[in-house]
Amino acid sequence: MRESFLLNSLQNLLGWMDVLIGLGAAAFAASYFGRSRWAGVVAIAFALGVLNLVGSRILMPWAIRNNPPDVQHRIAEVALVGAVVGFLMQATLIVGVIGLLTELRRAQRRREFGQEPPTGAA
Repeated sequence: MRESFLLNSLQNLLGWMDVLIGLGAAAFAASYFGRSRWAGVVAIAFALGVLNLVGSRILMPWAIRNNPPDVQHRIAEVALVGAVVGFLMQATLIVGVIGLLTELRRAQRRREFGQEPPTGAA
């Protein structure tokens, strides 16, 4: 009984740590928003991941609360919403990283060929 409680507590702690890590990643990416337009896309992707984590921790217990007659339908709906948000998060993250890497490569080429704008220019 006690072992089960400890395992359950550890599982819950790790789940909420995922949320904190996702929030930190979103905040870190957003802090680069002034340097790259793609940083906002990456921040949105991490925010979608956090939304998915929090949503699953809140919506799944809601779906099975009081053992309603349509519990299977509710669980399927929550799983579908989670899958859609997870897909959007993954796609947004991929687009953002591709954009960041492309922008980085272009900036590197400009520096290599001496096309760097003068200091103080926007």
